[in-house]
This record gives sequence, C-alpha cells and structure tokens, in this order.
Amino acid sequence: MIPAIRFRALERSRLIPVGPEGDLPPLTLIFAPAGMGKTVLAAQWARGGAFGDREVLWMRSPEMGSGASAFWAALLDALNPAGEGSDGRRAGAKRAVQRAVSRLGAPTVLVIDDYQNSTEASFDLEVAELLGLSEHLYIVALSRRFAALDGPLVTSRTPFELIDADRLAFTREETAAMAALYGVGGPRAVDALHESSGGWPVAVRLVVQQLAEGGEQRDLDSQLARFVVQHSQRIVHPRGRSVLLLAALCELVSVDLVSEVLELGYAETLEVVRELCELGLLSRNWYSDTIRLVGHPGFASTLRSRALQEFGDPRARELQRRSARELARDAPFPAVRQLIELGAFEEASRAIARDFLEVVDSHTGLLALLRRLPLDEIRGFAVLVGSRLILEMSEPETPGDQLDALHGLLRSSAREALRSSDSELRIVSLALLVAAERMRGNGGESLRLARDLEQRLFDESERTTKLLERSLSILHAISALTGVLAGDLALGRRSFSWALASAEQQGNEGEQIRGWYGLSIVAALRGDIAQVHEHIARAEETEARAGLRSPHLSWVNGVAARAFADIEAARMAQLRDRLSALGPLITRVEQWPILAIAEATAAREQEGCRAALDLIARRAREAEAAFRATAFFKGVLAIHAANLNAVLGDYGSAAQLLAELPEALPDAVAAQARLKLLMGDREGAIKVARALLRAESTPRLAADSGLLLAAALEQRGDAEGADSAFATAIELMRDHGLTSPLTMVPYDALLALAGRASARPWGGELIARLEGLPETLRCVQYEALSRAELRTLGAFGRGASTVAEAAEVLFVTQNTVKFHLRSVFRKLRVSQRDEAVQRARSMGLIDRAGED
Repeated sequence: MIPAIRFRALERSRLIPVGPEGDLPPLTLIFAPAGMGKTVLAAQWARGGAFGDREVLWMRSPEMGSGASAFWAALLDALNPAGEGSDGRRAGAKRAVQRAVSRLGAPTVLVIDDYQNSTEASFDLEVAELLGLSEHLYIVALSRRFAALDGPLVTSRTPFELIDADRLAFTREETAAMAALYGVGGPRAVDALHESSGGWPVAVRLVVQQLAEGGEQRDLDSQLARFVVQHSQRIVHPRGRSVLLLAALCELVSVDLVSEVLELGYAETLEVVRELCELGLLSRNWYSDTIRLVGHPGFASTLRSRALQEFGDPRARELQRRSARELARDAPFPAVRQLIELGAFEEASRAIARDFLEVVDSHTGLLALLRRLPLDEIRGFAVLVGSRLILEMSEPETPGDQLDALHGLLRSSAREALRSSDSELRIVSLALLVAAERMRGNGGESLRLARDLEQRLFDESERTTKLLERSLSILHAISALTGVLAGDLALGRRSFSWALASAEQQGNEGEQIRGWYGLSIVAALRGDIAQVHEHIARAEETEARAGLRSPHLSWVNGVAARAFADIEAARMAQLRDRLSALGPLITRVEQWPILAIAEATAAREQEGCRAALDLIARRAREAEAAFRATAFFKGVLAIHAANLNAVLGDYGSAAQLLAELPEALPDAVAAQARLKLLMGDREGAIKVARALLRAESTPRLAADSGLLLAAALEQRGDAEGADSAFATAIELMRDHGLTSPLTMVPYDALLALAGRASARPWGGELIARLEGLPETLRCVQYEALSRAELRTLGAFGRGASTVAEAAEVLFVTQNTVKFHLRSVFRKLRVSQRDEAVQRARSMGLIDRAGED
C-alpha cells in the first residue's frame, strides 16, 4: 500500500524521472540518508500521477536480518496481494516472483522502500535481473545505501536514474516554498534556515513546524539544536554519540583515529559510522588509505559545542591538532586551515611546504585566511608570510605599501628560516623569497637565490626530498622561471627539466604541462623554434589526455612561446589575435616584457618601427605598477628599442640606449655591431661579430651575428667570406626554424648574398621570402654622405634658411649647394631640407645643436 503523507509536503517536480515523452527508466535509485524525503517523494509520484497510467505496487523491505526469503515473500505479496500468506510460501517465493514478473501484461512500477534492510551484492544482482524478465517492469528502490544495485554490474547494462542526497536536498527556493506552506519566515529567515540546515528536508520541515507553532524566528540555532538532539536519539549503538561528537570536533577525522581515541575495534567503528551515515548525521569521504568523516554542515556548531563539553578544552584542542596533522597528507588545505585556526603556525607552515601546489592556490581561500592574521602574529613564519605575499601580488587592488611591508617581513623571516634545523621549512622559505624578489623586479638577487635553491634541492637529504616530493616540481619551476626572467636560460632549461621529471614521477599531469610550457619559452628565447613546437605539442597532448590546463598562470609561457613561433613563421594576423586574446592580462603577468617584444614585432609589421617603439614604451608604463621588469629584461627591452631606432636611422638614440647597458650582455654587443654596420663602420662590425661567433651563444644570437658578419664582409668586398658566413647563418636558421634575423640586417646586402646563393637547395625559397618581406620589416641602410654633403647639411642645421644663405656661409655657388642637396635627399630618402636635417641629426651625422 502506498504510504499516506501525514504532513504538509512540498511538490518537487524537478525530481520526477519521467521524460518529456512519458518515458521512465527501468531502474530509479533514490539513495540518501534518513530524513532526506525519499519515501515522501516516491509517494507523491505514485499518488500524483507522475508514473502515468502505469500500475504502482509498493513494498517495504522486511527488518534487517530477516533473510532473503522474507524479502521475496514480501515482494510476492506486493505482486499478488490476493495470494495466500507469505509465511506459508517463503521457500518458493523467489521463483514465484520471477514467474509473476514474466507474466506482467501491463506497465508496472514496483517501489521498494527501506531497501537498506536487504541490500547485499548478490541479492542486488538478483533484484536487477527481474528487469530482464519483462519489459513492463519498472523498479524504484529507496535506500540509505546499496551494495551493488548502483554499481557497474547493474547500471552498465540497465538504463537508470540516480537521485542522491545532493539532488534531494532543498534548494533555497524550495526552503522558501516549504516555509510559505507553513506561513512563516521572511527572506532573511529563509536564507538563515537554508544555510544552517544544509537543505536537509526533514530538518527544514520540523523547524518551520516549530516556528509555525510559536517558535521565535530569531532563535533558529536553538530550533536546529533541538532537532539535532531529537534526531540523534535515533542512534542505536551505545558509542554512536561519541563518534558523532568526535567527527564534529575534528573535521575530516579518520576512522582510524576515531577507533584509536574511543578504543573501539576498527570493524565496530565502521559499523557505528554506517549507522550515523544512514541517519544523515555523517558522510564518508574515501581517500587512498583511509575513510574520513564529515558531520552534517547544519549541525556543526551545535555538535562542536557539545563535543568541547564531552572531551574538555585541553584534550579537544590536542585531538583537533592531531587530526589536522594527520589530515594534511590527504586534504592539505583543510588541514592548513584547521592548524592556522588553532594557532599552530609552524605545523601549518610544514603542511604548506609539503603540498605547496595544492594549498597556495588563489581558489583555496588561503589568502582570505591569512588576511585575518595580524602580521605580528606570523612574524618569523616565512612560509605563511611568503604565501600571503605571493597571493597578494596577484591581486591588483593590494596597496603597494602593504606589499612593501610583506616583502620586508618575508626577508627577515626567511633569514631566520634559513638558519632553522627544519630542512623542509628552509627550502620552501627560500623558494618563496626567490619568487618574491623576482616578482618585485629584483632580478640579480632573485637569480642568486634561485641558484642557491637549485643547489640546495640537490644537496638535501633523501628524507627531506621525500617529504617534499609533492612540492618538488613547483620548487624547481620557481627556480626555472627566475632563470628565464633574470637572463640565465641554462638555469631555466635545467630547472624546468627537473620540474617536469618530478611531475612525471608523481603522476601530476598539471605540473607536467607547466614543465613543457616552461621549456617552450626557454626554447623560444634561445631561438630554437623547432624545439618550441616539440614542447608545445607535448603540453597540448597532456592537456587533451588529462582534460587539464596548465596551473595558475604558467600557461602564459605557452602563449609567449607560440607568439615567437608565429613571428618566425610570419603569421602576423594569428600573432595579433593570440596577443589580443590576453586582454588586460598582458601587462599583469611577469612575462610581460616577452609579450611586449612579440607585440612590438606585430606593430612594426603593420605600422613600422616608430609604432613598435611607442608600444614598448606604453607597455612598460602600464606593467610597472603590477610587475617590475628585472634588470635583465629592462636591458632586453632597451636592446630591442635600440635595434628599432637603428633600423629607423636614429643612430643617436640607439647609441644612447646601448651606452646605458652593461657591456657583458651578448645581445647588446650584437646591437653595437648592427649600429656600427649601419653607420658605415664595417670593420668595427666585422670585429664584433666575429668575437660573438667565437663565444658560446644561443641559436638566435649566432644567426644574428652570422648575418651581420656576412653583410659587413659584403660591404668590404670580401665576397667569398661573405658567402661562407651567410650560408652558415642561413643553415643555422633553417635548422632552428628562425626567420626574424632577416629583418635586422641591411636588406640590400641580404638580396645580393641570396642572389649569389640561389643555386643552393634553399636559395630560391630564401629569395622568395626576402622579396615577400613587407617594407616595414626591411632594414634600410642609408648611403654614407660625403664630407661636402655633410658640410652642406651642417649649414642648414646651423640656421641657414635659404640656398643663398648656405652658399654664402660655405663659400660655394648656389648650384653647388643644390647639387649636394639633391644627393643628400637621395641618400637619406627624404624630399625636404628640414626633413634631411632632422634625419641627419637622428643618425648622428650632425649633432643636436646643429654643428658638424
């Protein structure tokens, strides 16, 4: 018989399993603890016509322990209520049920209530097999647990619908509707009730009933506390209450710890836990080697206060601390949160150190937790200070003075940690200091510390590296990115390789993606575009397989590497789209100088060198507030600007930029060689280029130096030497997928060299590439002015306003002045005197004061 509903209940049409065409799955499983409204829901469906014209049969499983024969007899009674009593035919009830099912002539829904009393694996399979005996049978099983009915042996071959506790829980709208049924509660009271009860239907209903009977809305906590007391009285096991209180006291406590603390056998503890879960008071979380318990969120405060009374304050705090320490291996952030709330800062630091990746994440809530702690309280705990600083630096609204204070506190706290005997805290404190110094733009100091970190990671004992094994990949990655942004690409490549190896050993696919993208940006900066494609392919393969994206902002390395590959393949439209997709983020990441260089290349191709220079200056202003560029990348940007000025013919600005840079920077030395070549000092360019080629360098620098040497030898008239240097440079570029060096060497010289190399296998392709270069990407070398031409320009630079005035100053005829001016206009590619003077000044041919 379908049970009657003896209280006002909410109609919940969203849970009806019938499809729009009236179709019903053969098997519907309603799986939830007591009090979630399973029976009420199924009874509403049966009485309200949700099953259409299907006949509804209802049975309640016999009491637990009654045996299979009692179940089959009860089921037979449901199928054949007019038959003889079940007691007399238990022995053959199963076969009788099978015969009855096979003879069903009309669609029939069989609702089995309280199925937890009967469920076991073999029995579940026998029940499921009934569905194969008749296409007219539909089963709806209501249970606090299933042994196998919800498992793959059944569900893989039977269409089914699963309605679990999460779906049964009231939505906020349903809580409001239930309150309205009883005529109580405003919006604020409904919100409070919904949050406190966790949407547990029976709790919501009983509280609104109490409110309807005169309870105070302002006292919802006491109403819920009363419900908790009443509901917990249903616990049968004598130690059930103690297990419940310990689970309320220690969030995610392990069954092992419960068993030990309460001196219960493990099997008995599991039995108590099962009972509490079926009452809806606890839920279980399975981890690799233990089961952890979570109390119902709506009753946490009530039960926790009772737990403190039960265990006493000192013992309760020690139990919480012990549970949190143990929890750290399975759920690091909840463990860290609990330890911080207990004031156990050193243990919290150690938990962060061991699972740095998982805990220091913008989505875990660590920043909000750390912000609640006064800085004086965490002084000396470098891991906590450093974690907050790293997270704050990713928040645009964090004031600069607060970052300065945290940075100073981290430096002093890290110095203390580096003297500590705790090797875990030493390593992670150093890594955080490395990252902070780098993010603050202190490239030299961060590089020194990163090299120290790299050495310490190899020097530490096997025990320490074992404890830190889940954090090793990010520790290596911190060192690696510092190498990239501070100019030590060898450190970057080594450390990203170690980060990748650690991630592979741990099976951490997200960190593997970080490693591959890290190696791709190293390869891009070195000029090894062939390797860029290999590394990106591995990253994308891992992303597709794992369904993951590179963690945090490490995917930006992949964007930057792809951008450099676009440049070398002359995919400028794709490059602009890729960079545009970053939006405001383009100046809010540490890699912004790399992205700015890529943007500048796109701007040069579209609008010329002046637009590229303007873009670099603008990006530097925009980015400085978020991430200060390291000294190395400030130098890289200055070198790029110097090269653009040199191509523009503004030799004075180029020389000034290069004069401010350290002489040891190889790219700055190459820029000096370029400037010498463009200004006509081919011997100086040859000397510098040869010195660069003798030194160890990257493929990009070697190709650039080789082309400069070839162009300088070409201008000297050494065709044989020029052709040899040119061929070597072009073959190097082909091996590594480079083309951009062609845009920074005099175009006319390249055409001449390529023409003589046309017989080589790559000659025709190279000539076509050069002829296809947009005008904006061609490096123009202006023809040298004669002394007479320079004197003529100088006269106008010193103030002569007419040809007659210049002729008088120079003691020549006006025709001579006109002759020299025509030659100047042709060589400087201008059409007016003022433009010629301005171009000559920018090229350093006459100084800014207008003198020769």
